[in-house]
Amino acid sequence: MIAYFIIDKTSLYVIDLSSENKKVTKLWDIKDSKANLYGLGILAGIDAVAVTNAKDYQNMGELYIFKSRNFASPFTALKTSLNPSQIVN
Repeated sequence: MIAYFIIDKTSLYVIDLSSENKKVTKLWDIKDSKANLYGLGILAGIDAVAVTNAKDYQNMGELYIFKSRNFASPFTALKTSLNPSQIVN
């Protein structure tokens, strides 16, 4: 599958570019009023997708890891600093 992922404040979507209709499909919706999803990465080595949640920049952020093709809930969630981009430091 060739895919294009989209994130907004509370949801993760995918467009299957190899399908005929190329419709947008919602994969996951976070139930957190402070959510601010903003980063996405493909972890090819472990066949997973990572999504960062900056929350409101006043609470600790999170990094969610989903196994490919299983977006019902994250495989694991890791706490980060106030800004999840700090996980690379």
